[in-house]
Amino acid sequence: MLDALTERLSGTFRRLGSSGRIGEKELDEALREVRIALLEADVNFKVVRDFIGRVRERALGQEVLSSITPGQQVIGIVQDVLVETLGKEHAPLERAKGGPTKIMVVGSKGSGKTTLAGRLALKFKNEGFRPLLVSTDFERVAASEQLQVLADSIDVPAYVEEKEAPAAEVAKRALAHATKINANAIIVDTVGAVMLDDELADALA
Repeated sequence: MLDALTERLSGTFRRLGSSGRIGEKELDEALREVRIALLEADVNFKVVRDFIGRVRERALGQEVLSSITPGQQVIGIVQDVLVETLGKEHAPLERAKGGPTKIMVVGSKGSGKTTLAGRLALKFKNEGFRPLLVSTDFERVAASEQLQVLADSIDVPAYVEEKEAPAAEVAKRALAHATKINANAIIVDTVGAVMLDDELADALA
């Protein structure tokens, strides 16, 4: 997901940087590409709308378009607003104060959820936690097998059910299994979807 976003933004920035002159039309076209790239990367549409609005307002307010290097200055503004949006300081993952830390990895299909789940499990393991990877994806072919292979490669346990069942029920059984093996960090890999599964979220609450 991040690789695709980087590639898309890099292409837009290259075109902007090579532009000798930029009008409002060209600015809006470039920002449209940035907006599409962010939405395709599963960024919340309200965050995207606010981000694009801030970049456009700043570019017009600073009279960037009439400067000698408008493309480079717009790129600088986009980068500045990205940093402001993401935050300048490193923010560690919050840990549960009572009971195991539970993380549900969600996002659209093909966005790299399973890989991220594995990286989170490894991060927790390296920090002294006892992570458990859980698969609730029965739609993607071999999704559970991929998670199991990933878990084996980093030497952490995985909870995988062969028979298809509602994700919320799988999550409840996974929590019971986590208690049994004394896991204190549970990372749940979910089916690719745009909307959050409220029932699954409630099961993990």
